[in-house]
Order: sequence, then structure tokens, then C-alpha cells
Amino acid sequence: MKKNSWVILLLILISIGSYAQIPNRGCGTHVPTTQYDSLFQQKIIDYLNTTTAASRVQSTFQIPVIFHIIHGGQAIGTYPNINQAQLNSQIQVLNDDYSGIGFNTGTYPATAFQAYATNTAVAAASKDGLGRIGISNTGISFCLALKDSLGNVLPEPGIERRNWNSISGATNPSSAATAANLTTLMDNIIKPATIWSPNKYLNIWVTDVAAAVGLLGYATFPPLSGLTGISGAGTATTDGLWCWAKACGSQNIFASGVYSAPYNYGRTLTHEISHYLGIRHVWGDISCGNDFCNDTPAEQAGTNGSPTYPYLPNICTVTVPPTGPEGVMFMNFADYTDDAFMYMFTEDQKTRMQTAMTNSPYRNQLGTHGFCSPTATIQAGFSLSATIINQGQSVNITDLSTASNAITSWNYVCVASTPSLSALQNPTLTFNTAGIHTISLTVTAAGLNSIH
Repeated sequence: MKKNSWVILLLILISIGSYAQIPNRGCGTHVPTTQYDSLFQQKIIDYLNTTTAASRVQSTFQIPVIFHIIHGGQAIGTYPNINQAQLNSQIQVLNDDYSGIGFNTGTYPATAFQAYATNTAVAAASKDGLGRIGISNTGISFCLALKDSLGNVLPEPGIERRNWNSISGATNPSSAATAANLTTLMDNIIKPATIWSPNKYLNIWVTDVAAAVGLLGYATFPPLSGLTGISGAGTATTDGLWCWAKACGSQNIFASGVYSAPYNYGRTLTHEISHYLGIRHVWGDISCGNDFCNDTPAEQAGTNGSPTYPYLPNICTVTVPPTGPEGVMFMNFADYTDDAFMYMFTEDQKTRMQTAMTNSPYRNQLGTHGFCSPTATIQAGFSLSATIINQGQSVNITDLSTASNAITSWNYVCVASTPSLSALQNPTLTFNTAGIHTISLTVTAAGLNSIH
């Protein structure tokens, strides 16, 4: 995938589903220790001191993904041995979400967190052109690994299918009665028997799960060299994440998959991978706790369900900065809301993730082994019928993208237009809000997942 942006200047000429069996968002990721947090914060300071703001904007990281589909002998495409198209849809979700153009970003309120953004603790880089806490493009993208670690081309990109019956000591993951039973089975038996080199791949295990377990996913935090006695960081036999098969992929993109609403848009893996990249829950895992990101308002606990903005104003008044009248950032991927209601990372979260990608020994080599190298090329591009237009007028977009494989999707985003999102190849956008606006295009072709 590649993204290309144009800016238009708009002149001011006039006044201006049934629910899943698993309740809430079950995240089983361990809370890291204070020792871990302190070292990670020092790594962030070092990263900020040794890079420039401009270089951080330009920094890009690509992560090869290997999905370990753990099944009980079912045919490919029969749950839980889900098919390639469902996994392809998950990669598209990740690339959209981590580039800041994912599903429902167009619903971000036009005045969201403008008052909170005036706090002196909030950096200028965290604000967008409207003075809001901005939706960040993290500079991180994902691809289905094309090769195994020996250089052999995979018959199904990014997929290893394993029957749990063939793994010594394993039992059916869906028979685990509790979260502890499941994580013990995964971490002690299935993961060690199936993991691919964690410094070369993001390992994702996908299985069925019993409703009583109450988990959608869990991840390992990035290990940091020289740190001992921590909880939750990845090891040579456990690094990566586990996900419930019905929460993997997006019904928006591949409608024929097996999903369970309201976790049917691929945001479970967006959430869990953020932990894999060093992100804490926005409430810091204690009431009004610290997630080490000044541009995410404090909250008492994870926000579940489908809230509306503003939500829980002034809920944490003793934090610095306090929550404020606009409430909590329930739309953040590091919260617990339903899939359709989470759609953003912030700049401070981006900094944490890029720090992990630069420093962690199981992160800083990802994407350097050629496993994402495409056999095709793709370049996004488009032209506009006008770049200076009157308020309320429309602009026609002509797609100029090129690819050696057939382009399978177009995704235009411009929050200030109607529509704010378009999947048409050559859409027409009407601009009802005056100002300077950015149009973004992401195009997708088979096997290509790079973002620019």
C-alpha cells in the first residue's frame, strides 16, 4: 500500500449485529513493572534526543507478519482454520489504522480535545491543523511474510497452519476453561513449538476460545536489553500475540469471514499490536493512572461499548494534565471500546512505538530480511479538478495510481468533505468547511503493504 496526499485551499465566501459471547474487550496483556516503565521512558528520552522532529515524521518501519492458524483438522476456510482472505483483510486494517486513515476516522469530532490540547504538557506536534489532538500516522506498516526464514516462498503468504493434535503436549485451545489455562497452554506448549524467529517476524497465533475465558487477545511487550525481572515482555519462545479467530479480520473488507460483533472490524489486533510496540492502556492500568503519553487524557478505567463524545468530562482531576471538560479519549486504540468506536493513535504513542522499533532487540531487525519484498510495484497518485475552490463546491478526483498487479482497493480520506471517506476510484468530494484540507489516498494491490 502507498499513500499520497494533496492539500486544497477552500476560500471562505459565506458565513460559516448481535453482541459477542465474550463480554467487553478482554485484553490479557500483562501489566509491565515499574522497572520496565522507567527504562522504557529513558529509551524514549534518548530517542528524542538523538533524532529530529523531521526525521521522526519521515521514519518508516515495515513488519513482516506470520499468522499461526491453530486448528483441529478442519479444512481451510472452515472455522477456526480461517482462510487467506480474512487474514488479508486484517493486514489492510492494520495498515490503515497505523497510518491514521482507518475505519471511522472521519467521525472524529471537529473540535475534539481542543481545550485539552492547550495544556502546557501537550507538545505542539500532538496537535492537528484544527487545534485538536491529532490522529497520528505512526510510520509503521505490516505485510504478510512472503518467505520463511530459509528463504523459501510460502504457499500462502504470511500463514502457517498447524493442527494442535500434531503439537506434543497440546490440547484444543477452545477447551481451556480459564484465561490462565489458555495462556499457560499457549505460552508453555503451543508458542514454543511453533514460533518463528521473533527478530524477523511478528508472530500472531490465532485460535478458537471458549466464552468463559473472556479474552479477545493478549500480547508481549517489547523486550529491552539489560532489563531483568520484568513481567510481560517477549522471550525467544513467547514473543508476539494471541488472538481469538472471530476477532481477526474485518467484516467491512471481507464479509464472508467468521466474526463476532462488536469485535468484527479487526481492532483487536490493532490494540494488541500496540502493546507489542510498547503502548500502555490509556488509563495506565490503575484508576487515573499514567500511560506516559501527555496527549491522551487520563481516565479511571477502560471504556467499554459505544460511547459518544464528550464522555466522562473531568473524571480525573488530580492528574497532570487533568482530564478536562471533553472527557476521555475513548476512540483511542489503547482503550476498550467496541471496534467501530476506536480509530486513533496520538503522536506521543507514535513516539513510544518508534522507540520500541529502534531499540528493542526483537523489534529493531524486523523488516530487514527481505520477507516483505514484493514481486510487484505500486505507486499511489491522483489529480484534482481544482485546488482552490469555493466553500460548498466540489472537486473531482482522477486516480493516477500505477501497479504491476491489479489494484484491488482505493481509500480516500478527507475529514472536511462529504463524503469524508470514499472507496471509489474517481470520487467527487464536496467541501462544506472552509480552510486548508488534506486529501489522502491509499491504494492496495495483492502482496503490497508498504505505506508512504
